Amino acid sequence: MVGRAGRKIGGEGIQMHGGVGMTDELAVGFYVKWPMIANTLFGNADYQQQRFTALVNASSEVKMASGAA
Repeated sequence: MVGRAGRKIGGEGIQMHGGVGMTDELAVGFYVKWPMIANTLFGNADYQQQRFTALVNASSEVKMASGAA
C-alpha cells in the first residue's frame, strides 16, 4: 500500500516540478526513487502481504497444536 501511494505521490511531484531532470536537483527526486528502491530491497506490497499471511497462519497452527487459546 505504501509503495503504491509513494509511486502516485512521486509521479505527482515530478509533474509539479517539471519532469524527471528537474527533480534530480530537488528533494522530491529522493522521494520518487525511494519506493522503487524499497520494493527491490524488501519486496513489493503483494509479497509483503503474502509473507504476513503465512506468518499469521503459522502462528495460529502453533497455538492450536500447543492447546493455547
